Amino acid sequence: GMPWHVPEQGVGPGDRVCFASKHEIRGSRQLACSDRAGEIAGFTIIHGDGQSHGPHRLDECDCILVQREEDHRRAFSLTPEYLEHTERGLAAGKVWFNEYGVQLSRGFRALKVWMSLKEYGVKKFARLIQQNVDQAGYLSELVDATAELERLAPTSLNIVCFRYNPGSMEEGFLNEFNQELLMRVHESGIAVPSYTTLKGKYTLRVAITNHRSRREDFDLLIREVISIGNHMIRESWQP
Repeated sequence: GMPWHVPEQGVGPGDRVCFASKHEIRGSRQLACSDRAGEIAGFTIIHGDGQSHGPHRLDECDCILVQREEDHRRAFSLTPEYLEHTERGLAAGKVWFNEYGVQLSRGFRALKVWMSLKEYGVKKFARLIQQNVDQAGYLSELVDATAELERLAPTSLNIVCFRYNPGSMEEGFLNEFNQELLMRVHESGIAVPSYTTLKGKYTLRVAITNHRSRREDFDLLIREVISIGNHMIRESWQP
C-alpha cells in the first residue's frame, strides 16, 4: 500500500521526480508546513525505488519508503550461523530488522519522534516550522533591502544564502573577504551561520531551525554583518 509508484521505465540515479501529493507527504517534519506543502510536493526527491523524508536534522533518525520489500532485504541481509532463523524460540519470526540495514543492534531513535508527535501534535510542529520559514522570508527581505548585501539564491524554505558585497571588489578577493567576515561573526558570539559556495561565490548560509528564534535576532545579525564588513574595509583588510 504505497501512496506512490515508480514508472515502468524506472528512474535514473540523478532524476528528481515527485510521486507524492501534498496530502501524502504532510507527515514529514519539513513538509508538515501546510502553507508550503503544495510547493514542496514538487521537490520531493526519489532515487531509484525509494523515497526519503528526513526528520534527522533534529531527531537523529530518518524515514525511508521502499517500494519492494524483497529488494530492500536483499541489499542488506547477511546470515552467518549465529544469526540463522529457527522455527521456534528467540530466533523465530520472519522479520529481522538487522536484515534491512547495516546495524545489527540499534537504539530506538524513532521513539522520540513518536513521543514528540504524541505530546505536541503535528499542528504545533507545522506552526513552528512555518515560523522558521516566515523568518527566512523576513531575513531575505532584510538582505534585499541592504545595499551592502547580496542574496545568492532564492529562499524557498528556511535557508538564506547571502554575502557582503559593497560592489567594489573582484570576485576572488570577495570570496576571501566573506570567509574572514564569517569567522569574525562567529568569534563575536552574535551568531553561527554556516557557509557554502554557489557558482564559485562564497556565501554565508543561514539555516533557521530553532523554535526560539525571533525576528530581532535577524535584525541583529544583519547589523553585525554590515558593521564587521564596513570595519574590515576601513582597516583595509587583506588576505
